[in-house]
Amino acid sequence: MQKPMLRSLAVNSLGVIAVTYTLFIGWLSLIHMPQFMEKAPTNSDKAIHATAYFIMCSLWFLFLFFKGLKTKPRKTALWVAALWSLFFGMVIEILQLDFTTYRTGDYKDMIANSTGVLLSAICIFALRRKLEKIKSEL
Repeated sequence: MQKPMLRSLAVNSLGVIAVTYTLFIGWLSLIHMPQFMEKAPTNSDKAIHATAYFIMCSLWFLFLFFKGLKTKPRKTALWVAALWSLFFGMVIEILQLDFTTYRTGDYKDMIANSTGVLLSAICIFALRRKLEKIKSEL
């Protein structure tokens, strides 16, 4: 396969992974999980929230960053990925609060989600030179 075709396949795969992961997080956030919730200590899910949103923001950033070729700067991709992840997390918390009887929307979950997004942004910023180099080589 030629290099542009491989690049396109890899980038499109990142998009599919980002969408699938986001839908999976949404599904997990809205299903009824009584066994897990009953046994879990109070606020023990906050690290899971932060990790899930760290991964979500990172996946969306990578897709947007590499999909944009030379036209989309890294900062734009990061802003879009971060804002999308934060918006998605808020919508999920509102859905839990208003549309389920077995889940509760929680501002602490929103803080944990935001922490994951912030940590993702910090890591992306720290790796910016390496990411730019990889992108220029593709």
